[in-house]
Amino acid sequence: MPAFPDQPGTFVLLLKPHCTLPHNRRIEHRPVLHSMQIGGEGYKVLFIRETESLHESIVHCLINGMVHKCDVRKSLGFMLGFRTIGRKNIKGETEAGFTAANEYEITDWLKKNTCLVFWMGVDHEKTLNLIRTYDPPLNYEREIKSKDNAGFLADLHSLRTRPIGEAGESASWYHNGKRHKTDAEQTMFLDQKKSRQDKDFWRSFVFALSVAIVLLLVNLILWSR
Repeated sequence: MPAFPDQPGTFVLLLKPHCTLPHNRRIEHRPVLHSMQIGGEGYKVLFIRETESLHESIVHCLINGMVHKCDVRKSLGFMLGFRTIGRKNIKGETEAGFTAANEYEITDWLKKNTCLVFWMGVDHEKTLNLIRTYDPPLNYEREIKSKDNAGFLADLHSLRTRPIGEAGESASWYHNGKRHKTDAEQTMFLDQKKSRQDKDFWRSFVFALSVAIVLLLVNLILWSR
């Protein structure tokens, strides 16, 4: 991971060659991806953003963050077909989130399938022109309308507004030309298994703590005699 500066700048999230975005049956319109030429090779543009801190936005929000901190991660989670769980935001309101295992999978997908370019400084008009030119499909919240990805963004909106807890979907994508997929039922099974393991752990912990307290009390009573 390069040392991204803690200064204002603009970054572009790019899809690596021979890779694709996740797709599931709830996405009727395939996204239109436009290439940015870098070093003589074309990279598909996924997302463009200006920020007050490149380090915070890239490292702590995009790469190692959670969906409530990063809109791109939220969209990818729904595109990967993950079942949502409810979580409380700082206002105490319930919003959609994903399990820790799903967050890890989003991070893993980003690291394997995307790369970044960035530059120092913020020029809002230049950023808008870039978004207008490349029409990045993961710029879900945007100031200007999409000319090529309106259908995809409508599908994404439907995904992102699904009820919390609704069953997930199987999704597939290509990495280095090889097909990969998520299995919604398997993901659900692993989440339930982990939940049971967590409950079993805490039951065992409470039981062991109770036994320790009883033994301590017995010893204190014996010593007091």
